[in-house]
Amino acid sequence: MTVRTDSMTGAGRAVRFAIILLALTILVIGRERLAPWGGTSPDRWIATIFAFLLPVLVGIEMRVQPFSRYSFLRETAATPMARGGIGALLGLYAIAILAPVLAPYAPEAQDLANKSFLAPGADHWFGTDKFGRDLWSRVLYGSRISLTIGFVSVALSVSIGTLVGLLAGYHRGVVDIVLMRFADLLLAFPRLILLLALIALFQPSIYMLVAVLGLTGWMGTARIIRSETLSLREREFVLAAQGFGFGTRRI
Repeated sequence: MTVRTDSMTGAGRAVRFAIILLALTILVIGRERLAPWGGTSPDRWIATIFAFLLPVLVGIEMRVQPFSRYSFLRETAATPMARGGIGALLGLYAIAILAPVLAPYAPEAQDLANKSFLAPGADHWFGTDKFGRDLWSRVLYGSRISLTIGFVSVALSVSIGTLVGLLAGYHRGVVDIVLMRFADLLLAFPRLILLLALIALFQPSIYMLVAVLGLTGWMGTARIIRSETLSLREREFVLAAQGFGFGTRRI
């Protein structure tokens, strides 16, 4: 058990050292792409700040004590599957944030005369399209849109589902019936049809897509939160809080 723990600790230190080394390499090699050397756009400033903060954040994480209030992060990442999932997710978001630094070309840069339909190579890792645009750079910048849509829509749906589930489970009665029947109504309505109808009525945009995904995806979360709230509502600490006269919002 001790050997396994030591080996896991050594592997964790190696991963942290690799992340710090990668961040420093980006700062040194990609210096001309960082702000202010590579431009003053907000994207480059965000990427620059993130590149500088990455080794600092990793260093802070290494100093977290076993029983600190942040130790739940280590407990969450205690299993290999959790570590792999968290690492992959953070890696994707890091690549998206650092797109202005990692992308060798501007995503909209065109060269119809010389670079149309080039095969993958050293200069263009994924090749080019018919307009001569570098596909690797476009993939890096495109990941920002994809991850933004997923993150914002999920955050919106989870927030709405948590609020609806708490209200339905705590108040019960008429509030529970109305909210849950409304959730059943939305579940019965196909989300894809609603999205196609909105696209036909309004001009397509990322904001509309995020709103549709977020406003039509909270029902499952609401059901889970409602069931947990119903079980916790009768617990002793809730009854004690009610006995002390605490309001509904505080409980």
